[in-house]
Amino acid sequence: MKNYTLARRSRPGRAGTLARTVLIGITAGLVLAGGTAAGASASTVGAAQVAPAAPAGVVATGGLGQVSLSWTASTGATSYDVYEATTPAFQASTKLATVRGLDYTATNLVNGTRYYFWVTAANGTGTSASSDVASATPSATTKPGAPASLTATPGQGQVTLSWVAPASSGVSPVTSYDIYVGTTQAFRGGLPQFVSTGGGTSYVVTGLSAGTTYYFEVAAVNADGAGPASPVASAMPKAPVKPASLGAPGNVIAQPGRTRMIVMWTAPAADGGAKVSGYLVYLGTRPGGESGTPVTRVLIHDTACAVMGLASTTKYYFKVAAVDATGHRGPLSAEVSGVPWPAVAAPATGPGTAGPGTAAPRITGPGQVAPGGGGQPSPVPVTPDRNLTPDHPAPATPAWLIILLAGVAAAALAGAAGMTLHLRRVRVRPDLPEALEPDELSGPRHR
Repeated sequence: MKNYTLARRSRPGRAGTLARTVLIGITAGLVLAGGTAAGASASTVGAAQVAPAAPAGVVATGGLGQVSLSWTASTGATSYDVYEATTPAFQASTKLATVRGLDYTATNLVNGTRYYFWVTAANGTGTSASSDVASATPSATTKPGAPASLTATPGQGQVTLSWVAPASSGVSPVTSYDIYVGTTQAFRGGLPQFVSTGGGTSYVVTGLSAGTTYYFEVAAVNADGAGPASPVASAMPKAPVKPASLGAPGNVIAQPGRTRMIVMWTAPAADGGAKVSGYLVYLGTRPGGESGTPVTRVLIHDTACAVMGLASTTKYYFKVAAVDATGHRGPLSAEVSGVPWPAVAAPATGPGTAGPGTAAPRITGPGQVAPGGGGQPSPVPVTPDRNLTPDHPAPATPAWLIILLAGVAAAALAGAAGMTLHLRRVRVRPDLPEALEPDELSGPRHR
């Protein structure tokens, strides 16, 4: 607004002098009724009449007989009021001060007493609602207090510790806990064996010996150092529990048949508390050369099986393993071996008739499998022994005795498993009596 002074002077010759001064206010717009200038923004006027929002992010940090407060700014605020109480009810609070900054330190407080604080924002229009409450406890020391209620729970080779955070964290928050471990209660002067970082109030101490009593203490740590230790707790770790494991099948034998080998065994002498679910048989053509893949991928629920379709010119090696209900395979049995007998020659009936030793692998009944799901393994060269012909076994043991003993053993196992062993009369040599050769092994599956 510009002010002008206008003076009117009398002309010469007139009587008297008339002087008049007029103050004229010239504005950029017209003044409306109610005091609002034409062209002024109504929203601008309204904004000046709104009180600020409540302050946010109020943080209280305890110190030595004092608590430091800080908060974030509220839009439109020109000052802040700080309130204090010893209960979390704002209605019971007392106004401490009015400040224009974003922090305040409440002094002359009683150490060990928890105080609660609120902040409100104000401007020329009004005052905001109160902020969220923040609390802190002044401390006579700058370090944290001692953790409380320490407990030690034993486990297998370990102990789980839990505790309650100290009533006072000192002048700064607790950042970690020092954990002391010993086989006596003399912790003085020792260094912590473990450090639990963060504000968590539990920790698992591992690598402990079963049957030994361990003693524990915990101390809280802040930026100024470690506070006093908690009361002592003790525990004795338990011995680790070994999982149940099967032993290896025993008394494994391999009985030769015509283009087959009958493998028989007994259940593991030790099962470690595990239940046998079935068995797997492994085949190879050299000592220790059993394949990592069993001759059948399904479990054998008997304690004998006939591996069919084998070559009579190859020596085969076998191992057996038990499998528990969880699918875990136990150790392999001792290795056994044998050479199958050749197939019986069939009368020729025309061109293309298969000759001796050319029978195809097959599965004919319970407990009888073909290696690799029915395929014959590739034989390895074996030097023939003139004394080991089908009708002339090694001189050291008569063939009729081997066959007789094998037949008796097979019959005993078959009877124990509720199976039927079919025998066939054969003549090993013309000058010897007939012997019984195992022909087919059948019977109910073991459950």
